[in-house]
Amino acid sequence: METVTTPTLANNTNLIDGLSAMETIEFPKLKTITDARFIGDCQALEEVNFPMLETVSSKFPVIINCPLINKVSMPNVSTCASTTGGAFVINSNALSELKLGEEVTVWQAARSANVDGLHIDVPVTWSTTASYSNTYGDYYAPKLYFDTIKKGRIHMGGSGAYGNSCTYLYLGCYGNPTDEIALGFGSNPQVTDVEIREGARQIITLTNFTTLTADNIVAHIFEKLADNTYQEDGVTPAEPITITLGTTNLNKLTAEQKAVATDKNYILA
Repeated sequence: METVTTPTLANNTNLIDGLSAMETIEFPKLKTITDARFIGDCQALEEVNFPMLETVSSKFPVIINCPLINKVSMPNVSTCASTTGGAFVINSNALSELKLGEEVTVWQAARSANVDGLHIDVPVTWSTTASYSNTYGDYYAPKLYFDTIKKGRIHMGGSGAYGNSCTYLYLGCYGNPTDEIALGFGSNPQVTDVEIREGARQIITLTNFTTLTADNIVAHIFEKLADNTYQEDGVTPAEPITITLGTTNLNKLTAEQKAVATDKNYILA
């Protein structure tokens, strides 16, 4: 089976439904999911693997109401839930690991609660529009970890109350100095702590993260930035790298705090 499409199924009908004893499932040849409400109400399901999946284009959730699912892997997917309304995983409250392809365009990947946080393995991600589409929209996870992120645009949450329970974001920042990680948030952002990997050295843009604290900015961003004075040869002067925090956050910082970053050849904007 390489393609699944079920546009004629009635609303709230799942192709794989209510298998109460199934704990894991793998689709070794599946490449495309189109408008398929695929897996639902499997109360014991913990892990789903799509090793060959390339495209998800669905106005329906692909996995829904599987409360124990904690791992979803689709390492070759290049387009995920690109149709408005089609989050890949919904109402799976144990979800802790979501693995996506090396370069993926996403509309909405997950909408689930998790008290311990969600780890999203996605090296390169692009939202579908320059104005930040609803790229991840994991509205209820208090902690989100982009462990392997190199570059891309990510929007968290939507409008209203969406996104306002997330207070912590971790960015692996494995990109090159010219690569940008740009993050935006919907209304009512509550993120007070953004942490980057020790030794990160790339462009970082945070939009609408107005609730960051000065202590967080210094300890978890500025102090963790690698020294950007020279290129890797240790001799050639490096071009300055811009870290965009926005006026609200910059106004929270003293000149001494800003110098933690600027003394390492970063521009603050």
